[in-house]
Amino acid sequence: MSVEGTQLKLPELLAPAGGMEALRAAVENGADAVYLGGQAFNARASAANFSSTELKEAVDYAHERGVKIYVTVNILIDNAEIPELIDYVYHLYRMGVDALLLQDLGVAYLLNRVLPELPIHASTQTTIVNSPGVRLMEEFGFERVVLARETGLSDMRLIQKRVKAELEVFVHGALCVCYSGQCLMSSMIGGRSGNRGRCAQPCRMAYQLISLADKRKVSPTDGGEHLLSTRDLNLLDYLGDLAEAGIDSLKVEGRMKRPEYVATVIRNYRQVLDRLKGDQRTGTAEEHRELAQIFNRDFTPGYLFGCPGPELMSYKRPNNRGVMLGRVQQYNRTTGRALIKLETELNIGDGIEVWTNKGRDGIYVKHIWDKERDIESGSRGQQVWVELPGMVSTGDRIFKTHDEKLVALAKLSYQEGKATRRLALDFKVEGSLGEPLRIKASDHEGNTGEAESDVLLEKAERRPLTEEYLRRQLDRLGNTPFYLSSIDVKLTEGLIVPVREINEVRRKAVEAVLKRKLAAELTVSRHELQNRWDNFANDVKGIRQGNFISTKQNINLAVTVGDLQSFNNALRAGADIIYFGGDAFRSKGTLKQSGLERAVEACKAKGCLPVLQLPRLVAENRLEAIETVLDLARKLGVNTLQAPDLGSLALAHQESKLNVFADYSLNVFNDLSLQALSAKGVRLATLSPELNFTQLERFKELAAYPVELVVHGALPLMITEYCAVGSIAGGCRREKCQRPCVKGRYGLKDRLNLIFPLETDENCRMYVFNAKELNLVEHLAKIIALGVNSLRLELKKDSPDYVTQVTQIYRQEIDRYQNNSHGYTPNLENIEKLAKLRPDGYTKGHYFRGVV
Repeated sequence: MSVEGTQLKLPELLAPAGGMEALRAAVENGADAVYLGGQAFNARASAANFSSTELKEAVDYAHERGVKIYVTVNILIDNAEIPELIDYVYHLYRMGVDALLLQDLGVAYLLNRVLPELPIHASTQTTIVNSPGVRLMEEFGFERVVLARETGLSDMRLIQKRVKAELEVFVHGALCVCYSGQCLMSSMIGGRSGNRGRCAQPCRMAYQLISLADKRKVSPTDGGEHLLSTRDLNLLDYLGDLAEAGIDSLKVEGRMKRPEYVATVIRNYRQVLDRLKGDQRTGTAEEHRELAQIFNRDFTPGYLFGCPGPELMSYKRPNNRGVMLGRVQQYNRTTGRALIKLETELNIGDGIEVWTNKGRDGIYVKHIWDKERDIESGSRGQQVWVELPGMVSTGDRIFKTHDEKLVALAKLSYQEGKATRRLALDFKVEGSLGEPLRIKASDHEGNTGEAESDVLLEKAERRPLTEEYLRRQLDRLGNTPFYLSSIDVKLTEGLIVPVREINEVRRKAVEAVLKRKLAAELTVSRHELQNRWDNFANDVKGIRQGNFISTKQNINLAVTVGDLQSFNNALRAGADIIYFGGDAFRSKGTLKQSGLERAVEACKAKGCLPVLQLPRLVAENRLEAIETVLDLARKLGVNTLQAPDLGSLALAHQESKLNVFADYSLNVFNDLSLQALSAKGVRLATLSPELNFTQLERFKELAAYPVELVVHGALPLMITEYCAVGSIAGGCRREKCQRPCVKGRYGLKDRLNLIFPLETDENCRMYVFNAKELNLVEHLAKIIALGVNSLRLELKKDSPDYVTQVTQIYRQEIDRYQNNSHGYTPNLENIEKLAKLRPDGYTKGHYFRGVV
């Protein structure tokens, strides 16, 4: 993707489809490609999705019209699902889909070896924010990477210049407040995992920001309580900037949306894209109105120009608000009619909603009156009467949430038999007396089809065949995806053939073009696939050698700490591995190098392994932050790093003298992911906290690869560029943030009165922690029996005293188990001590329930 002189290459317009109607809506309104999901392995499990038969129909329908199909296989895959997954992917390959969208790194590692003929794209769930992450995806065989929604325009430009893979970005639709692929909130509080396609959208629920010191509520200035609910993304005015930045694909969110939504959004984005080569680069007022009318929670440009703070959020309303229709001028309680001065057109059948001080009431408009006269519609500026329910008052706002004309226009665009999107088809007609009529059809992609009549051409007594007559007959292309572009007639004059023969020959020639157009170049047989799979299974066995890290214990106790005192306390309490560094929480302060030098030396002297954490999700314009940490590792003499994301993993892997551990945020969910990371030199991987015991027992590689499980502590359920503390308590809506996170601690309280503690790091990112901490001390024997190498306590946000007590208890329990594994039972006194430390109770996470 590039700008050559004044010639601007347009990026692909990529549309969502949750069903066949939405697919037709996308194609007929100008999409270049459509992404959709089958009824397995995709991140919109609650959408209608496509059956096997419908998938084939969708691929053929799109390919006939020159549109690509990308199928989402964008969830984490359980080990037990891998055989089914291979069959499913091979089935998609045989259908001729253009690419797969993947989240699971292990699946990419597998497909790159057993079916590299099928292109793969990295989902936004892979959380790629920088060029090292993109280049790592290239090594795993990805041809395209969907950048995280938090990536800014300036970073997109830099990344594009430094990578070979195509880049895709979201331009319209719902935004996740959390980095995609890093959200555990729906999973941990409701058992419905976004990483498994079943997000329950807890971010759209109501929360109160409270001070943890006194449980005092801190209210947003506009009074809303949907503190994690984002506005909808709308980049209609910035498509030219994205094209010039070299972005290859512009993605619209909405696989859960109605076909009318898909039709309206794609049509308007297509219109603006097509105008980019001219003088107009922004959307018109009408285009913006249509986008707002079809669905909006207010709009935002997202992170395109940096973090917008509270302007990113829709605090008052987590669902569609429509467009402002007007305010109530008068209300007649006897008739139930309200007088409205219209700010936009109103028609019979429109849906409207009145916002009263008691809430919101909605109706579909059945009558409109101009004074006492019934009318079908009212125009902007006109005062009309409509019936409104509820306790309506003068001054109440009214929104139009459904526009009947707009929806009807959208439906018309994709009705069967009304298709307008067609491809050019050229015809060549030949024949001589006593020969068959021959017709050759050719599209502009080089696909051809030929046919000839069963009846021979004969001399016409009247009305011989003319070019004009043949053109009329060949132009009858009906429901085919073609229109007649040109006709070349090389026919002896004065001949005739029955019209039914002309139509039949035309039909056969067009069918032949379509057959060639849909013919997938399949080079991999099922037998060949099996051979490749067998070879892959043998090859990965060799990867294991040389990737072990020596430790003094068979079962290591690892502790993550957030300050120097906690580091020292964890060491004294018996930790075998200490994780430190990373992004510092403001409540903890920054770790000083001078203090760390002594702590690291003491750690080594005691046989404990110090592991320096790399910063998480480092933007392209801040890559030097990772180099700073690598330099710190050299100065401290630390030879082991922990990578929290794929970008940091890529940079750490370049340091040949350093060992690399992979954090749980890399979503290791199966053996394939362990193999993939091991192939990149990872010495130990922390497994996904969404796995349960049954799934863990299915891992074949736990004894072959060093792995770690988090067994205690508070896990961050979200990591967000948006900070509720600064936006609400810090006054950054109107001025520079006053950094209340340094002075106090805050949390989010939900409708069940659960409080989710918040932390803010040095980059002003917000971490939302689980309301209850993980505690598996009673189940250590079951966990150790799995064959894991390390048990981890996640205590980064906790006090040094808490670190001491928890580390001591787990040290004692691990030692007791190792001294007497067969007769081991947990010490009741230790269980009670932990219970007293957290009177509100603990959680066992997913170990006994899981997300599959």
